[in-house]
Amino acid sequence: MLLLDPASVARMLPHDTQRLLQAGAAGALANAAAFVRSRVCPDGSVDGEDGDFSGPERQWAALIEWAASVGAVLPLDFPAPEREGGREHDVTLDEATGRWIKYTKRSSCGYTVSWDGQGVPFMHNALPLDYLQRLLWHNEVLGDDIQLIGLWQEHPHQWRIVTSQSGLKGRRATLEELSAAFCAAGFTLLPWRGIGYEGSLSLRWEGFDIWDVHPANVLLSPEGIPLPIDVLITRTPSPTT
Repeated sequence: MLLLDPASVARMLPHDTQRLLQAGAAGALANAAAFVRSRVCPDGSVDGEDGDFSGPERQWAALIEWAASVGAVLPLDFPAPEREGGREHDVTLDEATGRWIKYTKRSSCGYTVSWDGQGVPFMHNALPLDYLQRLLWHNEVLGDDIQLIGLWQEHPHQWRIVTSQSGLKGRRATLEELSAAFCAAGFTLLPWRGIGYEGSLSLRWEGFDIWDVHPANVLLSPEGIPLPIDVLITRTPSPTT
């Protein structure tokens, strides 16, 4: 099933993002992740790769192949982001829907967190599958509704992953308030600070670890419930990992 009909895309005005937002299928994130994963071996290496350095290229190639196969390669005149964001995304607010359109930085998939041989977590550049899985967990674990719109080639060989996310209404809180709110919601505070922005919190909840929790990434609702916007999520490592 096509996410975006090519004929419709060709007729779009440069700033007609509304139809693109409506065209995104609810299963696009999962479908894209499954397609890329189908090119990845169970140990995380890529079939037929010639050394570790080819992994990122092959994952990007698989994601581009998926997008082309379902009509999710966005037109060249797709509107550029209106605001420069942080280290991972640039953004535009779609006034008609109240949703944020988010563009990964050029040829980038943001960040993820892994563990070294001494059991210490560290942040590093994410691959496409890391990023897609993170968004799926953001929806599953944190109750978000992030949708994959498609891939946009802003410049030759410089792709951006474009998603949309509901605008959240809440207030900016301090780290101490966020820590108390998450703990009250059943999260466990981990000892590592600053994995992400300086001083950011790390949390654990039912098999998942939440990183880069800080005031710019999480709001507080009027009821004091934490509203994550753009945190990192990874699986809690098993004791033998």
